Amino acid sequence: MIRLCQIVRILKCNPWRSRVTHCEIACRRRATGARQLGAGCPRSAAQTGAITGRPNGRTGWIPAAAANIHPVDRWLVVYRGTRKFELYIDGVLRRTGPVAVGARGMETPIGLFFVQSRFVPSKYPILGAFAFETSGYSKLSDWPGGGVVGVHGTNTPWLIGQAVSHGCVRLRNSDVLALRRYVRPGTPVKIVRA
Repeated sequence: MIRLCQIVRILKCNPWRSRVTHCEIACRRRATGARQLGAGCPRSAAQTGAITGRPNGRTGWIPAAAANIHPVDRWLVVYRGTRKFELYIDGVLRRTGPVAVGARGMETPIGLFFVQSRFVPSKYPILGAFAFETSGYSKLSDWPGGGVVGVHGTNTPWLIGQAVSHGCVRLRNSDVLALRRYVRPGTPVKIVRA
């Protein structure tokens, strides 16, 4: 079982925007032992965490006062190799099912991401019944949104279980509608090779 202990809520992700935004990011502790956001780490003058954007896995510093640490009670795990997903709530597996992942050359990226937004894709039938936008980016940059990796339904259910997407994770519409009830912005999404 994969466990994520805490996440960080950043109250001001982009100081250049006029409106206050928020995102939630996975927290980490540096190998140097510097006090940064992480399980059991007290706040210091500056903290580090994952930053949305290319390339995947970027980190950066934020003022400690802009961070609010709280436990994670749910997370989504995508197994790219076996092409399945698992949703955990309070450490208990609540739902699992098959997925389609990125095709060769456009593989779904491996890493720890988070849900940035959720929506009904009425203008894009290819996204199925519901969609979650993650903080991850695929290799494909000319796709709408610059290649943002989505977790979404599909209008081609016969392709579930295959490597056919441009980097997104496609689920059966019944599965993505079930996730809609539990997955919200800030929910960690761990994509692994297995």
